[in-house]
Amino acid sequence: MTEYIQADAREPGSILERATAVLDFDRPVALSLIALLHFVADEDGPPRSFRAEGST
Repeated sequence: MTEYIQADAREPGSILERATAVLDFDRPVALSLIALLHFVADEDGPPRSFRAEGST
């Protein structure tokens, strides 16, 4: 199954908040950032801005 959410990639908290409506975080989840990071400015801190709470 594929789902889509609209969110600001520089705000991982908002992505996770919206994703909880469509994902079961008790199961493994993969996030694909293909063709995304080059749109985030250096001053916005990639890849630091993509580190989410609870990630390892």
